[in-house]
Amino acid sequence: MRCNTARKPFNDDRVRKAFAHAIDRQRLVEKITRGGEMPATFIVPPCLSNYTSPEGLKFDPDLAKKLLADAGYPNGQGFPRIEYTFNTGRDHEKIAVEMKDMWKRVLNVDVGLRAGGV
Repeated sequence: MRCNTARKPFNDDRVRKAFAHAIDRQRLVEKITRGGEMPATFIVPPCLSNYTSPEGLKFDPDLAKKLLADAGYPNGQGFPRIEYTFNTGRDHEKIAVEMKDMWKRVLNVDVGLRAGGV
C-alpha cells in the first residue's frame, strides 16, 4: 500500500500512521486470505535468515484515533474524501472493502474504492 506523501492529508505522518494503526491485519488473514499467513506489519518478512525485520505498526484503534485527532481531524471531522485504488488480482477487492470498513469504523473516515492495476 502506498500514499502520495507530497499531498494533503497524507503529507502528515500522523495521518499515515493513523490509517496503518486502523488496519486489523490479523482479521484480514483470518477472514479474507485464509492461507495461514502471518499478518504483515513490514515489507520484509520476519522469516528471512540473517535479517531481523523491525517491528511494524500494529492494529491499535485508540492510537489511530488519537493520531488522526492530533493531525486536526478529531473523529474524522473535516477529513477530505480520498480514494483507495487496489489491484484487481485475487482477493484484493475483498481486502480493500474490509480496510474501507475498518477506516470507517475506527477513524470515521469515508474512503472511496477504485479497481485498477494488475
